[in-house]
Amino acid sequence: MKCNLGQMGPIGEDLVSLVVMVLAIATLLIALNTIYTSYVVRNAELDMYRTAWITADKLSTEWAHTDSSNVTHSRLLDPDKICKNCPSLPGYGLNLTVIDLREKKRLCSCGSSFSNETKIARIPVALRFDYTSVHPGVIELRIWRR
Repeated sequence: MKCNLGQMGPIGEDLVSLVVMVLAIATLLIALNTIYTSYVVRNAELDMYRTAWITADKLSTEWAHTDSSNVTHSRLLDPDKICKNCPSLPGYGLNLTVIDLREKKRLCSCGSSFSNETKIARIPVALRFDYTSVHPGVIELRIWRR
């Protein structure tokens, strides 16, 4: 009996082409999933940064110093207004810290403990303690999805 080892036959050739097609489709699906996932993650990170910046800027306006003629000076913070009520956002975790850069001390900190997926927004502000004493400071807001 003569065996020809060089040929696969019709069933073997169909099986090889089927395996090649399955591998090609799997590779295509993996590539599409990677592209879509990176796009979604990048947009989610940008959304978190935007939310952090807007929240920190809103807080700097809420805590701003108002002079005797009822003019509000944004980013010139009144220490009596800082951290009176800790902000919260639905769907996000927040941790807020106000730092006096001249004294190198933390004036207040509120919020929950943060996770590894935290995005940080730092906004420079001025801290007005009295008419002659103004210190540089920072509002540091950490944000993450719950």
